[in-house]
Amino acid sequence: MNLRASHAAVLVVAVLAVPTLAPVTPDLTAAAGSSAEYRLSSPSPGIAQCSGQNGNGTVSYNDCDPNFTTFTNEDGTYVIYKRCTAAGGGYVGPGYVARFTAALSGKVVTDDVPVAGNRLHNNAVRVPQAGNDPAQGGWGFYTNYLARGTVDPNTGNFTGSTAWSLSQRGCRAFGEPVGVRDTVPGAIGIDVAGGGTGLFEEDIVLSDAPTDSKPDGLLRLHVRWKIDSSGARLYLLVTENCDNGFCGTTSNRAWMKEPRVSAQMNGQSGLTGWTHFTMFREDGTAIDAPCSGFASSFSVPQSYTQHCTDATMTRWRLDYGPNTGGCTATANQPCMNVIARSERVSDYPNPRPTFRWKGTGLGFDIWAAQASGRAAPGTASCSFRPNDTFADVNRNWELVGYRLAGNNHFGYDFGAGFRGGNVGLIAKAWEGCVGPYDASGLYRAFAPTTTQHAAYLGFSINSGWFLEQ
Repeated sequence: MNLRASHAAVLVVAVLAVPTLAPVTPDLTAAAGSSAEYRLSSPSPGIAQCSGQNGNGTVSYNDCDPNFTTFTNEDGTYVIYKRCTAAGGGYVGPGYVARFTAALSGKVVTDDVPVAGNRLHNNAVRVPQAGNDPAQGGWGFYTNYLARGTVDPNTGNFTGSTAWSLSQRGCRAFGEPVGVRDTVPGAIGIDVAGGGTGLFEEDIVLSDAPTDSKPDGLLRLHVRWKIDSSGARLYLLVTENCDNGFCGTTSNRAWMKEPRVSAQMNGQSGLTGWTHFTMFREDGTAIDAPCSGFASSFSVPQSYTQHCTDATMTRWRLDYGPNTGGCTATANQPCMNVIARSERVSDYPNPRPTFRWKGTGLGFDIWAAQASGRAAPGTASCSFRPNDTFADVNRNWELVGYRLAGNNHFGYDFGAGFRGGNVGLIAKAWEGCVGPYDASGLYRAFAPTTTQHAAYLGFSINSGWFLEQ
């Protein structure tokens, strides 16, 4: 990326220098050229204050810890880590909401920190890279599957030594074979020019062993979080840096499938567990099953998930019924809303308006279209899904979740009267089947270097529609 300032000046109250995970932090201004130039807001050195609030007191932040930043608004408290950080017997990745505590109930909606011994609330061992297990929690984290080289001639697929999950929740510094290598923090504080919202900016480099010494690794994520008086917005820019799959210190070609952004809850926002989910169009009308339904039919994410391929899908709501959803602004039954939209790369990072996730030829939708014409490493398929990244059935949102045994709501009984959600949404560019090893026909070569893709997501308790933009 050839990076230059592309948005209005930002008054930032404080930015802390954060050590990176690699010996050398790449100079972003020296990277390869890009059609959509963008640069992190400049840090403000020499300002001692590391916390504050906006003018009307609706948003506050605390950036005093070198590992994470905390924002607070009327919905609750958000924690975003600035670097890979050991915590709870495991570790947390950077640049996504790793923890959210709802102000209405005090219950944790998302929390990526293991309880103890690297175990989750459901006592499962935490696998940082995994994208389908909502017991781990986290809002707005990016993941894709990565493979290197050729498929196994006996099965037509990859193996554990040639394919992996690649996520900003997994970190090279903590022994992952692929994952976060560097973080480059930008502006953190109150965005005065942007209306007094909280602001968190960061660039994140994802790499594998062959690209650890490559300045931009395999992929570079630019995350820009804006915390409103109610709700949080994520502007995400993904830059591919492995030229047609040939990159790093190996001749083994790199392949990618299922780029996606996820929102996963391992708690609940109120005292009553969510029993239902609804997907809505832009005009607020609900989309019928399978895009909406009850929790009663769910078992575990690996054996039962639900897919929505409707071209109009705009908002996903965790609620309590198919009509109003039973959403009340009390501690008993608040809903959870996630909006996923496309952005024009040329408008990044703050476009007006955003566009539908699917069918617009923008955002992750055009990513699937471009990938359709690129080389694949094999022909192994995934059940009824065609080996075409742009096939309608392969461009979907996937709902993953556990159902509490003997009850009709999502989650687990953690004891002491707390039953958590354990449910999540995965917004995909295209389908990748079950895991990193299978469906070699849905893998594609990386794009030419500096190809970029932009997405927008909004997160909120209760209404959430103002985040649609």
